[in-house]
Amino acid sequence: MKKTMITYKKQNKGEEIIDKIIIKNLEFSYDYPFKTIFEGINLEIDKNWKTVLTGRNGRGKTTLLDLIAGKHTHYKGEILKNGEFSYFPYQVSNENLVVRELMKNMAGDFLEMEKLIQEYLLDGTEESLNKYGEVEEKYKNMGGYEIGASIEKEIQDIGLSLDILEKEYRVLSGGEKTKIKLAALFIQNGKFPLLDEPTNHLDIYGREVVAQYLRNKESGFICVSHDESFLNKIGDHIINIHSKRGIEIKKAEFSNFRKEKKLIESKDFEKNEALKKEIKKKVESFREKCDWSFEAEKEKSTSTAAVVDKGYIGARAASLMKKAKNLEKRLNKDIQEKKSLVENFEKNYEIKFFESKTKVKNFLRIDKLNISFGEKNIVENFSLDVERGDRVALIGPNGCGKSSIIKKIIKNFYSSQIKISYIEQEIFYENEILKDYLIRQKIDLSEFGRFLASFDMRGEVLYKNLLEFSQGEKRKIALALSIYSKSDFYIWDEPLNFLDLDLIEKLKEAILRDKPTILFVEHDINFVEKIATKIIKL
Repeated sequence: MKKTMITYKKQNKGEEIIDKIIIKNLEFSYDYPFKTIFEGINLEIDKNWKTVLTGRNGRGKTTLLDLIAGKHTHYKGEILKNGEFSYFPYQVSNENLVVRELMKNMAGDFLEMEKLIQEYLLDGTEESLNKYGEVEEKYKNMGGYEIGASIEKEIQDIGLSLDILEKEYRVLSGGEKTKIKLAALFIQNGKFPLLDEPTNHLDIYGREVVAQYLRNKESGFICVSHDESFLNKIGDHIINIHSKRGIEIKKAEFSNFRKEKKLIESKDFEKNEALKKEIKKKVESFREKCDWSFEAEKEKSTSTAAVVDKGYIGARAASLMKKAKNLEKRLNKDIQEKKSLVENFEKNYEIKFFESKTKVKNFLRIDKLNISFGEKNIVENFSLDVERGDRVALIGPNGCGKSSIIKKIIKNFYSSQIKISYIEQEIFYENEILKDYLIRQKIDLSEFGRFLASFDMRGEVLYKNLLEFSQGEKRKIALALSIYSKSDFYIWDEPLNFLDLDLIEKLKEAILRDKPTILFVEHDINFVEKIATKIIKL
């Protein structure tokens, strides 16, 4: 692929810098394995917008963020931008630092400058004092004397207590780490935030707090998330990636955008069905005309009522064949045009749970369960009953023991009459082709391939390495394997992480229609309220 330099928008004399990201005729593909993500994409994003980036898994949401951030340089087209970008998620280089020092480090070289200022002052020589003056001037211009107050403000705005600033980062919970990393992005002056799935590892309350935090920001950002409730609260513009050639921008709240999108898709589905019927009708009409014409000529040629002119018959047959060929060309052109319209409409296969065959009514009973780590009690006197057809949601803040309960159940559950399927919170696969993995699991390839189509994964995915799938695609494979297992009892720990909203909607519909028995942990409150028959708050 042709390497194209990233072009930065330059400021001409007397011209104000346009604070936008402008993408022109972008083409991008991955090489191993080859997959085209974008073809001829044009896009203009105002950096003052609070932009929600949406689209199905595999459509290129993370890829687009990476391209804007400069992580990919092999592409065709132009990406015009000014300023620097910060990116979430990211790796923390030193988890042993206390949070205050960590955030200072992320905002700039403040810790290093503070160390040099101290050393130069202690040395006291003329040379050191001169160096001190230079470093202190830089420190002041970068906002070093205000950075402490800025850090404290961000920490409080994101719903954390100031005490956390004196704790080592490594001892924090996953939700606390997420909030710290997000707050740190917004003290990096002049950097535009690109946020990829900031709600992962956040509990329901944490998502509410982060949503409010982002909504209150005066500056813009681009955010990818699959939590509809979260997106409803944070954005004022939507970028929807609906195909490798198609991106649309809307100024709207996310909930209104979703309603409009569903209405359009419903109308498109009706048009699509009409087009397929029209194609079928044209093909049948063409065959009927050909059959009728040839039959008529056959009757003439075999008629005994008159002397047959063999030359005439031959000429007539040739003429008829020519007309048939011309008709076929016209019809084929018309049919192909209509087929291209059909292909633009994505097939949407239903997810289907298999009916449970067990006659057991009571699936699970827990009575006064206690779980502790060391001297710390995580769960105390927890009781639960799950009967066939129940859909039980465990909800509560991070660290309250939801996953610990699930793991305890999996470790101790045994029944010869109830088959369970378990999806862990974190999904890991070996370095292996999906096809080989399925063969090892004794799963029918063609049957499972058709089943995967329900999860918007088709064809070539069976020949792809499991490590090369996106997080959303890995989650889809795990869900597909779980449902395909024809289990009686599904136990899922945060099943929606990284899943796109269209797939979540399909999963909701399938669960409500087929009524499987499920025990699950989830922080997406819309999903919980829609499908749970029991909600257990810890």
